[in-house]
Amino acid sequence: MQCKRNKDSSEARVGVATWPKDGMPVGYQDQNRNVIEQLVHNVLLQGGLGINNSAAPFQDVIDPGMSVVIKPNWVQHYNKSKKGMDCMITHPSFIQAVVKEISLAKPSRIMIGDAPIQGAEFDQLYSLTWLDNIKTIAGCPVEIIDFRRGCRVGDQFFESSSRTMDDYIL
Repeated sequence: MQCKRNKDSSEARVGVATWPKDGMPVGYQDQNRNVIEQLVHNVLLQGGLGINNSAAPFQDVIDPGMSVVIKPNWVQHYNKSKKGMDCMITHPSFIQAVVKEISLAKPSRIMIGDAPIQGAEFDQLYSLTWLDNIKTIAGCPVEIIDFRRGCRVGDQFFESSSRTMDDYIL
């Protein structure tokens, strides 16, 4: 795969990561982590990052000591159709690959958060084992954040007591 980058260009760039032609099955497992990590790295280069250091593309936009927010797509903790979770959550291996790339820029902390639908059980969207792996890879504090201001259980709505309006920037 070739990446063309022009460090003097102000044009918007988009990178596209695609599975190898032999394909990956739905529900791919950890043995394919290296493939996912390579795809993430390549898409960063294709998107125009890596001008200063192609081994650590995020160094172009993340200075050492910065705080970084990763906003995956965490929709719901289960799939009513029972056809897998790929459409409900960003795959944990993908988030892990992004954290690995970000860690090369030496941030002071990484926050991973989303606002899933109100009925989602947030602590069911990730495993503690996965979070431990993320913390090891990150090399800095990692915080998982529920951005919702409230949750719905059945017909009842509960406002979050853990987040105040000061936690939100509008």
